[in-house]
Amino acid sequence: MVGQCNLPEYLAGSGLADVIQNKIKKAQYIRNKRSSFRDPSIYNFAATPNVSVFCNFETDLCGWTQLTNVDFTDWGRRRASDPSTHGSPGTDFTLKNSQGHYITTQTAKMKVPGEYADLLSPPLIVASNNSLVQIKLNFFVNGSDHGALQIYAMYPTISQRLYGIRNIDFSFRNYWQTFTYGFYPLTNPYRIIIRGITTSMYNHDIAVDDIFVSSTVSNCYVPYSDVYRGSNASAINSSSCDNWSNHANYSISDYPYSSLNNNYCRNPGGERNRPWCFTSGNDWEYCDIPQCAVAPTFSAQYPLGSKTPISFINLFGGFNTIGRIAIYHNGQWGTVCRTSLPTGIYSVLCKQAGLGDDGSLFYGNYNGVGNVWLDANSISCPTNSTSLNNCTLGPWNSSCSHTNDLWLSCFKKRLPCTTPPMTPIVVTATSKIPSQYAFSIRDGPTSTSGVVFVHYKGRSSVLCAIDWTILTADVVCRQLGYVNAHSDDSKSTVQLSNFSTPISRIICQGWEQSIDDCIVYTRPHICNINSLNQITCNTGKEFYIPEEKSAHCLFEDGLCGWSNIGEQYWMWYGNISRHYRPLSVSSNYTYVYRRSSDLNPFTAVLKSPEFTRRTETQAVSFDHYVEGESLNKLLVIYVDYQGNEKIIYSKDINFRTRGWISERTNTFYPQGRPFHLKFICQVYSRHKGSIGVLAIGKIVLPTASGGNYLNVQALVIGVCFGIVVVASIIVILVLRRHGKFATDRTDQRAAIMKDSNQGSNNATSGTPHTNPENFTMTSQDVSPGNPTITA
Repeated sequence: MVGQCNLPEYLAGSGLADVIQNKIKKAQYIRNKRSSFRDPSIYNFAATPNVSVFCNFETDLCGWTQLTNVDFTDWGRRRASDPSTHGSPGTDFTLKNSQGHYITTQTAKMKVPGEYADLLSPPLIVASNNSLVQIKLNFFVNGSDHGALQIYAMYPTISQRLYGIRNIDFSFRNYWQTFTYGFYPLTNPYRIIIRGITTSMYNHDIAVDDIFVSSTVSNCYVPYSDVYRGSNASAINSSSCDNWSNHANYSISDYPYSSLNNNYCRNPGGERNRPWCFTSGNDWEYCDIPQCAVAPTFSAQYPLGSKTPISFINLFGGFNTIGRIAIYHNGQWGTVCRTSLPTGIYSVLCKQAGLGDDGSLFYGNYNGVGNVWLDANSISCPTNSTSLNNCTLGPWNSSCSHTNDLWLSCFKKRLPCTTPPMTPIVVTATSKIPSQYAFSIRDGPTSTSGVVFVHYKGRSSVLCAIDWTILTADVVCRQLGYVNAHSDDSKSTVQLSNFSTPISRIICQGWEQSIDDCIVYTRPHICNINSLNQITCNTGKEFYIPEEKSAHCLFEDGLCGWSNIGEQYWMWYGNISRHYRPLSVSSNYTYVYRRSSDLNPFTAVLKSPEFTRRTETQAVSFDHYVEGESLNKLLVIYVDYQGNEKIIYSKDINFRTRGWISERTNTFYPQGRPFHLKFICQVYSRHKGSIGVLAIGKIVLPTASGGNYLNVQALVIGVCFGIVVVASIIVILVLRRHGKFATDRTDQRAAIMKDSNQGSNNATSGTPHTNPENFTMTSQDVSPGNPTITA
């Protein structure tokens, strides 16, 4: 045989048949992987996305889906006349009588505050690129303390992450209210999730009716839809359109979601092929409006963006590093059995969830339903695995009971043990904010909990101050570098006798960034062992899986990787009861607080992690809220890769906003290089008599082409590969022209072998085994200028 085969090491010594068989297996692997989007699934990937969806729940849920095992209970569809002791309305919104239907949160099935029910919309798509989506629904609450109603967006063909859209305010109660909001999806297709959350009142439901979600456009139409919202008021024959109010069969009450306010072209209810209008009497004509170009859709290599997705199910407002484990398989979420499960699996699950690098067993009271997918006999992971994608899983469908569902508490590994003053107590956290009172946490079950020690005027002692509350615990945790306190009591095994402590009492209101701002009584007193001040601090989210970037921060789990610079801090509020709430609104946010007696100027700087974006111009969208009149200016700074700073937003904030204000910065041009952002609150006036609060509730840094990242490495490889192919063709043509291209059968066989080997190499390079977290988003209908995007 003439020539030499270039085989990868794992195919060394293989014959042609082996190489071809390997290539077939690789191709089959890729086909099987992609076909998982066509399998039956709770996310209904096989369904064709629509531009709009409407449901009044009179007959069924209209394709909306219960997210079993990734929430705590289901939404229930009920008739208004059905007996209820849970404050459900006596009439629905659609028919406005007792025979109509709506959905409720079924709080009677919930056990503790913080449980929630999720409802997932059918697959949706925007009518065109950069199309606004309108969400409209009607809700009813009865009484005072009902929890919350939240709206999320999700992109399950790419990721399992939820993107918060809006918290619905329960300002008024005991009658049907309408909520309307618009947002821009990050990519296609998308879903909407309605989440109902309970608090301490279990005898009152949240009811929802007439949910409408639709893309809206002003310059084109989608066949058999009413998404067109432009101002064209003439028919295709140039006749002027008549006002819709002149036609009784097309009243606003009959078509409340079709925008029949004027004489503009519309397609009420999507009943006809395209927008139209009445021209004379009852005569009508179509309007001369172009059809929308089909917006591209994107998908990862695997549903939910991972070969083996997992989820931590924990109470809303609870400790975010504790939860029940759910795993997605065969289109459904199921649980994992904890019985005899190796402890090494805990760290694998915590790392994949982005909640820490180790974990311990936790005993929760809220069991899953349906499938128990895996148990100790069906999970085998190599050493140092960081996700289940590296593990061998199966057989599936365990016979384990849901009473043994796996719950985990994740944490960062403890620091190496030191020799503290009182051995064998282990120090797990020490003060990060400068203060004359230096705190530490010792001897706790995790790295963030334990007994509070204080070092004051050269003396170290256990803290057992009276009037110990969650507000004081928040300030201690904040001084230790955490976002707040999860609880003001935790278990400890420390054994001490009665002793004297230098601090007898601490009174904090909860907004203070260190104990120096609180009232502290430093009179020594005798501390009883049963009065030790113990604490569990909330780390916020410190680990982020690839798709959870800090560029879309709703402050649900802390500061999203943003960090404080300087002595004045941006603090975090997590919409949790018992903690200090600086604003009257119910949502998550970071805030700067100026007390009424503070005359000193200060600057609070919140700095982003490093971002890298495509070469297109960028702009930052954010929501802010101002309370009081003692603050001066809000700045947003763009810091380029060389450290040069540019102001992209500046606004005086010495007045109340009376609500959330959405803002957008000036554009900037990162040129594909790394950069940072800074949010700066400046106080330079001497103002006494009122407090001042500046809150930021959302920071979004969108990217071009639907919010996806451009994989520069993949682009370079593609260009180089193209150059090699072109060069090879030129060489072959030259060789043929000079008669030096062999034609005997031996050379042909060698050429076939070489082609097969090259094909095998290509197939191998396309497999995801080396890094399953890196997925490729492939466009099903990519328009010119929108290349395949790799995240």
